[in-house]
Amino acid sequence: MSEYEMVSLTQEFVANGLTLLMNFFTVLVAYLAAGFLAGHRLSLATSLFVTALFVAFSANSLFLLYLMGNAFQALVTHMHDSAATGNVLAWHPFARQTPNAWLVGGVALVMMSLAVVGAVYFFFEFRRQDGKSRPSTA
Repeated sequence: MSEYEMVSLTQEFVANGLTLLMNFFTVLVAYLAAGFLAGHRLSLATSLFVTALFVAFSANSLFLLYLMGNAFQALVTHMHDSAATGNVLAWHPFARQTPNAWLVGGVALVMMSLAVVGAVYFFFEFRRQDGKSRPSTA
């Protein structure tokens, strides 16, 4: 793999990872807003359906982020090895540091997983007030 291809692929990984995170946060905010604004009006079956859609999307995002993290770790390791053997990529910051890109992906996976659990808890907890469903205000 040439120097240009490694740098271009690095930029693609970063851009795609950030796009994946922004899509996840967009759906997360929409789910929280739906729980806050309409959660008390939804039946249990509808709430479970919306939650199942949210959890399925979140699981897909987590899995894609995990796969991207593994591939990015392999790329950073290859860049580090290439820089160590010659003058290729000696200027690139990813090639000069110890390949530990898994740490960023691991932290992101844990934070996203906690966000999903917290959002589902918020969605169903906001529906209850003193153990009963909140009355509709409409």
